[in-house]
Amino acid sequence: TAHVVVNGIETAEHTRVSCNQVQWVWFIESVRESPGFTAQVRTGDAVAARLVRIENLGGFTGSSWNATVTAPSTPSGVGADAEVA
Repeated sequence: TAHVVVNGIETAEHTRVSCNQVQWVWFIESVRESPGFTAQVRTGDAVAARLVRIENLGGFTGSSWNATVTAPSTPSGVGADAEVA
């Protein structure tokens, strides 16, 4: 499951996700499209969200590409519990 934080507030929905890794990028996608989210998280020396798309989570719908978005998960934790803040 994923714990999603929007504007510093954790959404009530703890979303089931599927995770796939291609080289240094994790593709994390909620099983349900709405409410749900899609994220691409680059790992390596630093963990950085490359793409985040949120659909009706915590009353929020929107997306960000290569913006200042924090992804506090450690690379080893992305597969089990992903948190996109």
